[in-house]
Amino acid sequence: MPRVACRVFSRELAVSDFIVDDTIVTPTCARCPVLFGIGELEEVEKRGRITRLTINDSTGSLKIYTDIEVILEPRALVAFLGEVRIRHSDGIFLIIGRNICEVTTPVVRENWILSTAIRTMERVNALRASDKPKWMQRALEHYGEAKLDECISGAVEAVQRLWQHYNTTAKEMILKFLHDVGTSSRERLMEELRARGLEGAWIEDVIEELIAEGSCYEPELGFLALVHE
Repeated sequence: MPRVACRVFSRELAVSDFIVDDTIVTPTCARCPVLFGIGELEEVEKRGRITRLTINDSTGSLKIYTDIEVILEPRALVAFLGEVRIRHSDGIFLIIGRNICEVTTPVVRENWILSTAIRTMERVNALRASDKPKWMQRALEHYGEAKLDECISGAVEAVQRLWQHYNTTAKEMILKFLHDVGTSSRERLMEELRARGLEGAWIEDVIEELIAEGSCYEPELGFLALVHE
C-alpha cells in the first residue's frame, strides 16, 4: 500500500484501534500509515532526547513525539507530518515526527480544516452508498455505525467554529470601517474587505445580518452607515 499522508481530525483518531496490514484504520475507513495535520501548539515537554508536543486541531488534541529539536512558543500554529503509532496499554496515539515541525499561518490551518472536513464527509458518504471490501465491513462492525455520526459531527463542528470566527471577524471589520469613514458605498466596502483577505458572496450575508441587528443601515440605495445610538 502506498504511504499516502492522510488527513483526519484527531477526534477520529482518538478511537482508532483497528489495524489492517500494520496500518491503523479510522472509523471512516481511512488507512493512516502517515498523517498530515495542522493545529495549535498547547504544550512542549522535553523528555531526554525526545520532545513531546500536544497539538490541538480544533476537534481534540494529539500527542506527538519527535527526536528533532523543537523551538516553538505556546499557541503557535504548527504543521506536522509523521507516522502513526498506537500504544495499546492506554490507547494514546504516538505520531513519530518526520519533517516536524513547521510554523504555519491561520489561512493554511483554515484551509486544512475545510479540506479535512470535506474528506471526512466524502468517506462517510462513500461507505454508506456502496459495497465494501471485507476489511471495511470488519472495521465498521468494530466501531459501530454511531462512530460515523460522531465523525460527521466533529467535522461539522470544526467548520461551524471556523465560520463563526470569520463571521465575527468580518462584522468587526465592517463596523470599524464604517466608524472610520462614515457613510460608504457597498462597492468601496467590498474592496476594503478584499484587501484584508475577506471576499465571497457570504460577505453580503454578513452585511444583511448587521442591518437586521440594527448595527448599520442604508441611508440610500447602495450605501451603508452606522446606526448611532
